Amino acid sequence: MKVRKISRFLVAAIFIVFSLAMLNLNINLANAVSTLLENEEIKVTETEAKTIRERVFQIFPQENVNSIEPLYSLDGQPDFTLVSFKKQGYAVFFSQSGEILEYDMQAASPFKDASGTLTYAGPAHYFSRKAAVIPIF
Repeated sequence: MKVRKISRFLVAAIFIVFSLAMLNLNINLANAVSTLLENEEIKVTETEAKTIRERVFQIFPQENVNSIEPLYSLDGQPDFTLVSFKKQGYAVFFSQSGEILEYDMQAASPFKDASGTLTYAGPAHYFSRKAAVIPIF
């Protein structure tokens, strides 16, 4: 009997600790997104745009760039750049190195109808100032 009570107690304690950890993670993510929403929008400078256009031409020589926009990371920094192509397709670059992180030449940008501060948290994790952008799988 005592062993059963101790087992039940341990299971309940583990469940409570796990639940609190998950709640804390969600609160931290919500705080990070809230901080992002308060930031002023930053535009891509002409120099940055030129560098990204050159990098795009190296990787996608047959594509014409439609737009170049900054994407924020969860810490509120404009660490990424979104390139939308004229025909269709998009690419996400790490701004500092020009490394391509994600691209799809068949789909529209996941930020196509989004406005305001655009946040990139990795593939399938796209946010805008107003709400999360639902990824299409």
